[in-house]
Amino acid sequence: MIPEKIIARGFNYYEQGQIVHLRKTGEYEFSAYVQGMGDSYTVYVLLDEAQNIVEHHCDCPYDWGNHCKHLVAVLYYLYDSEIHTVEYSVDENIQELKHHLEAFNKEE
Repeated sequence: MIPEKIIARGFNYYEQGQIVHLRKTGEYEFSAYVQGMGDSYTVYVLLDEAQNIVEHHCDCPYDWGNHCKHLVAVLYYLYDSEIHTVEYSVDENIQELKHHLEAFNKEE
């Protein structure tokens, strides 16, 4: 379903360490920042229990299909790492969110 050219580019991004941050945001959900050509893009991936891709999104401007090189890089990372087997902790994410919210004043 993904053109070979995009798979090759995504694999290069993965090998070059272009994934600057990836975290588990839900039991089968992941959010990542991938460094592109000058910009960083956010990739979202939702898997099912069998690790099939249920939903995905990248905010890059790629218009030639549903699968960009940033998504492919994240998928290689998930396949190669053990992050998908780590239990999701709501408390950890709530603490991180509280930390970020404390930086804002009431009006913001």
